[in-house]
Amino acid sequence: RVLGASFNGRTKVSKTFDVGSIPSAPAKKIHSMWIFFVFLANNLGLIYSLINLFSKDKTKNSMSEFRRSEGRDVVMHKKVQSLAPGESSKEERELAAELVRRELIDFYQKFDPNYFYSDEQETGKQLYEQILQNSALVSVLAGEASVGTLGDEVWDMLQELTRKEQKFGDVLSKGNTLDDLEPLLEAAQISALSPDRRAYVGGRTVNHFYRFLFPQKYDRKLAHFDQENLHAVPASFAKDFLQYVATMEEPNEEDADKISHMMSTEGSDVFVFWTLAPYMHDELMREGHDAKQSMERIFDWIREGFDRQQAGENYVCHFPAAEFVRTRDRFSVLGYDERMPSHLLARLNAKKVIEHLE
Repeated sequence: RVLGASFNGRTKVSKTFDVGSIPSAPAKKIHSMWIFFVFLANNLGLIYSLINLFSKDKTKNSMSEFRRSEGRDVVMHKKVQSLAPGESSKEERELAAELVRRELIDFYQKFDPNYFYSDEQETGKQLYEQILQNSALVSVLAGEASVGTLGDEVWDMLQELTRKEQKFGDVLSKGNTLDDLEPLLEAAQISALSPDRRAYVGGRTVNHFYRFLFPQKYDRKLAHFDQENLHAVPASFAKDFLQYVATMEEPNEEDADKISHMMSTEGSDVFVFWTLAPYMHDELMREGHDAKQSMERIFDWIREGFDRQQAGENYVCHFPAAEFVRTRDRFSVLGYDERMPSHLLARLNAKKVIEHLE
């Protein structure tokens, strides 16, 4: 009798065979094949893992998962973006949505450390790179998890980073006299606004929109920066807001007073609005709403905030689902560049509001 062996991972399995029962070479060949199949059966898990190692995109835990590829994905993304909603398959739409998420994460990773104060650039860069690797934050930005899953350490570190970041002196520069609406209308491709529509952008609202559309005019310090200033999300919000006002069906003085009051006076409500609204708009657009639908929801949000404020409800912030704003902790004036921590913090807070509203 001879001893044959096969290996089940780490466990040796012994078998005995009667020499008399294996009289010929064909029988030995069958015996060898039998051993091979036993090995194969016992190690299917290992083989499957090896196949996955070389065939799958590996990174639920790595930021490299979200790097944009240059092949089929890019071509598909461009194709899907050009299709009307009814012309694309479910798979194409899902792929396009995934690419949008990847682009968002990749966008923040390309931040410019020069937007930190000069004596804070090295530590700011290291801390921001560290927080952008946080797996919980990656999942939230990728749309895979609720913003409520973020731990306090993420919020606290981002808040700390905003103190190292160069930004506008306040939500509204007190000495600013930019009050000409025409350049704003031109930027939004609007020829004119009737008086009843202009009432929606009265007072200091024009100044706020200059901060979003013409930051270099609003803050002359930006003229001394060599690097490009990225401010696309606030600029898009300003343009879409103005276009919505230009086309809204029934503008009226009472409604305009409500909207203008919550946007152009002073206090916590105004601060919260100009910090969150651009990113609420961006997040709603990412969810599939068009610009008009998004603005309708934001205008309703403003109106309800006004009603709660006038009713004397005891909140620091009266906007629905933003009652969590007790102080300026975890909030910051938006900085010069939208890749920086103040803008990321605003996006996360906007996500939080939208999740509560829904």
